[in-house]
Amino acid sequence: MDIVEVTPASVQQRLRALHGAVERINRQVSERMGINRSDLQCLELIARHGPTPAGEIAKLMRLPTGTMTTVIDRVERAGLAVRQRSASDRRRVLVSLTDQGALRLFAMYAPLMATSAQNLSRYDAAELAVIDDFLRTSVQLTEEYSPPEPE
Repeated sequence: MDIVEVTPASVQQRLRALHGAVERINRQVSERMGINRSDLQCLELIARHGPTPAGEIAKLMRLPTGTMTTVIDRVERAGLAVRQRSASDRRRVLVSLTDQGALRLFAMYAPLMATSAQNLSRYDAAELAVIDDFLRTSVQLTEEYSPPEPE
């Protein structure tokens, strides 16, 4: 194996390449599911966080609440998500994936997730801690760079 000098610039270049690859995958997934990218992002957030209030999804997506209502209406019409009243507070409405939504989303990403898990298994705990720290910090910096949309 060739020894390659790793520099901050080379890591940033890899991150840009990763971002491009993820964008292409998400475009393909949204096309295959017959939804747009905002709808897919909404479904991914619900899959990650579980049943979530629409306002919280709007904050996570950095979208105005009116736009979020339109997104939720579309994924509901597609049979991929549903609004439900909270069992603990009937005034609170949560958005959840339907069984169909969860199955379709899982089917699209399962092969990539399995390969990714296999790839990560080659790192020891200390290396994983460094990777995790880098990714966590990168997400935080990116979130800070992307302020919320005005209402």
